[in-house]
Amino acid sequence: MCGAFKIQANPDAPSVVLPGLGPQIRHSAEVFARQTEPVPIFIKRATNEWEYVGNFHVQRYSESARDIGLHARRAARKGDVSSVLFLERVLA
Repeated sequence: MCGAFKIQANPDAPSVVLPGLGPQIRHSAEVFARQTEPVPIFIKRATNEWEYVGNFHVQRYSESARDIGLHARRAARKGDVSSVLFLERVLA
């Protein structure tokens, strides 16, 4: 498993990730939030250009309307965010 995030949809990635609404996306976010092992995270910088930014684990998972609203506004996303994943880098 790894995380691959577009900066346009997740401007604070890799520290804050905003999963969408689809059932598979929601399920993947919940699985990621529960696991204890860190995963490699990649950020999309341009077409076909992904940058490895380190290994991370979920420090906090939130479905609160307050957290979603705050971070969705920052990302200019409305009505398509199911939760907020707060990630923390794991140093090897």
